[in-house]
Amino acid sequence: MGGSPISGENRLAKLLRKYRRAIAIAAAALTVYALAGFFLAPWLVKKNAIEIVADTLGTELRIEKVSINPFVLSLQIDGVELDDPADAPVLRIQTLFVNFQLSSLFRWAWTFDEVRIDAPEAFLARAHDGLLNTGFLMPQSAAPEAKDVAKTPGEAQPARMLIFNFLVNDSVVNWYDEVPADPVKTRFGPVNIAIAQLNTLPDRAGQQDVVITTETSGTLGWSGSLKLNPLLSAGHASVAGSHFPLASAYVKHETGLDILDGTADIEFDYHVAALDDGTFEADISAFNLSFSDVRVRTATFCSFLA
Repeated sequence: MGGSPISGENRLAKLLRKYRRAIAIAAAALTVYALAGFFLAPWLVKKNAIEIVADTLGTELRIEKVSINPFVLSLQIDGVELDDPADAPVLRIQTLFVNFQLSSLFRWAWTFDEVRIDAPEAFLARAHDGLLNTGFLMPQSAAPEAKDVAKTPGEAQPARMLIFNFLVNDSVVNWYDEVPADPVKTRFGPVNIAIAQLNTLPDRAGQQDVVITTETSGTLGWSGSLKLNPLLSAGHASVAGSHFPLASAYVKHETGLDILDGTADIEFDYHVAALDDGTFEADISAFNLSFSDVRVRTATFCSFLA
């Protein structure tokens, strides 16, 4: 017959007494790990990110909240705001979420289950002198001395990385250009990007799906395969809807033609590849182009239908 409940409890008590030191150490280590992951690490990430941006870029980075879950290895940053040195907005991000995978140890590659960017908004501008407001993001450095060094095959390989799901949701790009005689101001968005298995692993392709909507209700679409190491992409691209007003803002003073309205639909298949000698090859096929309801005004403000 089986032993009595009392004898079972005694054996458990003996095991606990025997290994209580190890259990106490493990419990303490788990507690420290949890406290450091949930509380200390987010504070360090926020503090260091703000200090690095201030020291290297000379501007302010603001972060509303940093959350880290040390048990599922996830990082979430909410309310990111970056201004240029003149305090004008450059970038806003609602949420940045990264989920790291321990399988990195087995793949010998930085592996992420998901990298997601929600509602990023960029503010891009070009001044009269042609300088972009993002120039401060690329600090000038001393030019390296010219060296005639032959590169060996396989040199400067990108870091091994694998992202199973890379997502950009509802992003917007604001563009203001003071170079044309009449400044151009427009907005692109929402932009939604979904790439499955974005990676730098050799000869491993991912699948991407990109949709961009312009302020004039035009839509740019892109889908197909994408491989980064070496670069190889093939797929289908399309442009549908009205894009003439934006193009006209740049060409009307040179051509004397102001395109007031109209739609252009373009679609084609493409193939782009990096060659062994460092050059690229590209080809386009199945190209289709159509225009409809185009209305043009000349410099003398006469209009006609094309």
